[in-house]
Order: sequence, then C-alpha cells, then structure tokens
Amino acid sequence: MYIKNKSNQHISNISSIRDAENKERMGEIEEIVRVIQNDYVPNGDLSEKILNILEDIKHLSNSIDSNGKRIESVWSQSKNEFMTLNNRVQKLGEDPNFISKY
Repeated sequence: MYIKNKSNQHISNISSIRDAENKERMGEIEEIVRVIQNDYVPNGDLSEKILNILEDIKHLSNSIDSNGKRIESVWSQSKNEFMTLNNRVQKLGEDPNFISKY
C-alpha cells in the first residue's frame, strides 16, 4: 500500500508541477499581449482584436484548469475502482469454494 500511495503522490506532484508551468506560461502570454496592446497598438481595430485574444486566452486558461481538475477526479475514481476490483479478484483467488468450482 505504501508503494501505491507513493506512486499516487508522485502523480499528484507531477500534475501540480505541470499546472504551475501552464499557469506561468499563460501569464507570460498575457503579459506579451498587454505589452503589444499598450506599446504598439494603443487604439483601433487591432487593439480590440488583441483584447478579444486576451479574453480567449483567459477562457482557455480556465478550461485547462477545469480539465485538469476533472482528469484528477477521473484518475482518482478509476484508481479506486481498480483497487476494489483487484481486492475482489484476490479474495476470489483465496476462496477455496471458488477455486474448487473451477
């Protein structure tokens, strides 16, 4: 059980690291968009398009966060179901009545 917990912690750590890296990258992209907007295109249609792009980036960032949480939830549920199934199979293998039937 210790190895499984260690493995799960490792996966959780990797997920947290990747999440932090993605947030950092999104922050860098948002900053680049702000610099372009403020320094190069103070007004006009292009400025509005850049604002729209920034909103799209924020939406994508939120989607990434939401999907990451969903993936972690599904992973946890799948892991629990697998462990339950594994325990049941082990118990069937240890049951002398089951073994004698087959």
